[in-house]
Amino acid sequence: MINQKRIVEMWKRYGREGTLLLFFLWGMYLRFRLLASRDLWVDEVATLNVIKGPLKPFWLNVPLPAQLTAFPGQYILTWPFVQIFGDNKWAIMIPHILSTVIGYYFLYRICQRYFKRSLSYIIAFVLFSFNPELVFHSFEFREYAVLPTLSLAIFYFSEMLICQPMKLTLMQKWFVGFLFVSTVIYHAYGGMIIFLITLFFLLKEIRTRSVSEIWATSWRFYGSFCLIALPIFVWYFMGSRAMGAAMWMDTFQFIPSPFMDLGGFLKAIFCNLTGHPKLYVLFVGIIFSFLIPHQNRWVQMGFFLLLVILPIELILLMDLSRSYWFLQRQFVWITPLFLFFIGWCWDDVIGSFKNFLPSKR
Repeated sequence: MINQKRIVEMWKRYGREGTLLLFFLWGMYLRFRLLASRDLWVDEVATLNVIKGPLKPFWLNVPLPAQLTAFPGQYILTWPFVQIFGDNKWAIMIPHILSTVIGYYFLYRICQRYFKRSLSYIIAFVLFSFNPELVFHSFEFREYAVLPTLSLAIFYFSEMLICQPMKLTLMQKWFVGFLFVSTVIYHAYGGMIIFLITLFFLLKEIRTRSVSEIWATSWRFYGSFCLIALPIFVWYFMGSRAMGAAMWMDTFQFIPSPFMDLGGFLKAIFCNLTGHPKLYVLFVGIIFSFLIPHQNRWVQMGFFLLLVILPIELILLMDLSRSYWFLQRQFVWITPLFLFFIGWCWDDVIGSFKNFLPSKR
């Protein structure tokens, strides 16, 4: 005889995590399957050829061959693996495989902070696991494999630094500082990721604490970080071809121009961010969340503007200034934050809907 009470207790204790584990395994399977079915494409081969051979002077602000930016993160991360394993696509992808697993971990930890309902976790994990851009770039031998995980990690630790600084020990702050500096070194987008996420939490926290109070608890960390990271960022930025002379490409060759086809532009952006076509319907959770009054509505609007709309606009402006392609891979680091955001919106929409239901007596 089935013990229904026992089943309910087991679900409450293990059901959510068990379901999320299944979607994690499914997502990893999709990534492994895609890598198994393809060879390294031309840009990956070019990156691999750059990394082969003796250690190059990556500390100089000069782009390595076949690279648009002088930021050496991908080179530093994968050089030891290329030296040991050569052309073995599985072995040289180990850093990116580990980065993907860590990305899932930070997604889960962020969901723990913001979600009250299991369905919201499932929505975020389903979107994260099946998003075609994330599936491809997660195991791509380029810097775009690690950027999504960096954005999730920076989001997770930035909230602790600004909103809960006393929860971090001195050793933990040293580790976070190393992560922040490494993010700046990794890619030109690293500085943007840190700046925009920090700005979001500052504006979020300023609603309940004074500027002087926030400053008193965070100036040491951010002051030290800026003293170290800003010169590094400027040094590599100065050598970046991606920020230099024009490339003379059609910026809107792959994504419609917002000046000519705003509807097509928005569709391309948000469909790529949301992912699998069958999951586009989940996007309406954002619309509902903006329309239904709840305590997080204004914070969510700020999140959407600062961490989705603004970085896409900045990336587009950089591409326009350089006459370079505007491509979805350039905002792949925004994707995991956006997918978490959809789950967060649904969490509040479901909560608001429950508040309208008559309470049980």
